Amino acid sequence: MKLKTESTFKITGWDEETISEQEESGKLTRAHVTKSYQGGLQGDGVVEYVMAHKSDGSATFMGYEKVEASINDKSGSFVFEHRGEFKDGIVDSVWSIVEDSGTGELKGISGTVNFKAGHQDEYPITLDYEL
Repeated sequence: MKLKTESTFKITGWDEETISEQEESGKLTRAHVTKSYQGGLQGDGVVEYVMAHKSDGSATFMGYEKVEASINDKSGSFVFEHRGEFKDGIVDSVWSIVEDSGTGELKGISGTVNFKAGHQDEYPITLDYEL
């Protein structure tokens, strides 16, 4: 059965380091990011991003986030795969739950978040999922 839950998250930590710089074409960075979720998805996430920054200020990125949380009163953990781009101050990405990554009462979960936002204090998301 297809389900949906609304949540918000805050970024509680961002530690980014340069892996390499490329003359005239940007740089490659790695970021360790912590997040806190409230709402239908409630708990904490830790993301490891790798980002390819372009000389125009945009970037493409991918990452994996371990989420330890409850979704509508079922608890456990799972992993999101993030893929997206940052351009003109807007992040546009898709988060997909990695197959067979669910634990506890979230075992067997699958789903996605389509995320698009500029910088703000709190970010709304909708998780479309099956469990």
